[in-house]
Amino acid sequence: MSLWMENLQRLVDIVEDKLAAADTVVGSYSRADYERWSARRRSAEEALVEHFTRTEDARFSRSGDAESIRMAGIRSSSTQGVTAALRNWRTAAQLKLAHEQSDPEQACAGHVSAAEGDPKVCMRCGVHIDCLRPDEDDVINLQGSGPAPIVERELF
Repeated sequence: MSLWMENLQRLVDIVEDKLAAADTVVGSYSRADYERWSARRRSAEEALVEHFTRTEDARFSRSGDAESIRMAGIRSSSTQGVTAALRNWRTAAQLKLAHEQSDPEQACAGHVSAAEGDPKVCMRCGVHIDCLRPDEDDVINLQGSGPAPIVERELF
């Protein structure tokens, strides 16, 4: 594992720990106690921003109603606040780690046709669509799952 990937995994672990701690501080949502819950949430989000800005050189920004974070070359955003943006960042970082550590075909979030060149090649992972087709002898059973023999039917 490269140094960059080790650092990214370290950051993912820290984000998970800090989000869990923030969730504990904020507590569960209470309509009857909304003002105090909201104040705890704002305080926890401010602490997260301060921590990651100071220790990990993260950049937070707000555009309209969306909070954005950029850390370790990965950018993520959310309209649900800093904690949701950090959760989205964690997910993006985990996908990046999976992509770097495993077979690109398995880490591909969804195959996308290339606009230029061969349209049958995924522009994300480079897999040719024909590699994803089932074998010719793998018959599809429309009545259930798994291979099924094909038999002739009598016509009346």
